[in-house]
Amino acid sequence: MNNARLKAFTMLEITVTMAIVAIVITIIYTAYGIVSRSFASFRKNQEQVLEFVQLDKMIKRDFNRAGIIYVDNSRLVFMEGMVNVLYAFNDSSVIRNGGTIDTFKVVNKNVQFNFEHHPATESAWLAEKNKVDELLFDVSFKDNIIHYIYRKHYSAEDFLKDSTYAIH
Repeated sequence: MNNARLKAFTMLEITVTMAIVAIVITIIYTAYGIVSRSFASFRKNQEQVLEFVQLDKMIKRDFNRAGIIYVDNSRLVFMEGMVNVLYAFNDSSVIRNGGTIDTFKVVNKNVQFNFEHHPATESAWLAEKNKVDELLFDVSFKDNIIHYIYRKHYSAEDFLKDSTYAIH
């Protein structure tokens, strides 16, 4: 008789190995789920922050380029030469129309258009348009309020260019 033994794993060794592999796979799957949800949350936050940054950048640029800024039917109008850029502030978005329409999905409130620290509608005596030199509004982000303040510094020349009463 040939009593040669073959080298092999016992059933107990295979069972223990399978249990360990199942535990490792479960840990990896759980970790993947946690990392995936964390990344999705991070990405959503970054997209919201990008909306705020882009809105801030556009408003700053328009404030700097505009010759005159005024309010017309609750919209902010930036006069840049022959081109007008309009901003409409809704509760859940800010819409910018400057040839192309940009929609910024930000929850905003307490929008104020001021001229010399007074609501822009009180500045109508200055000209036929309600000029604006200050824009204030608040944005909600993760139970926090972010205050935005923009100011335009006018020169006497800016007012004379726009005034119907100026002598040219």
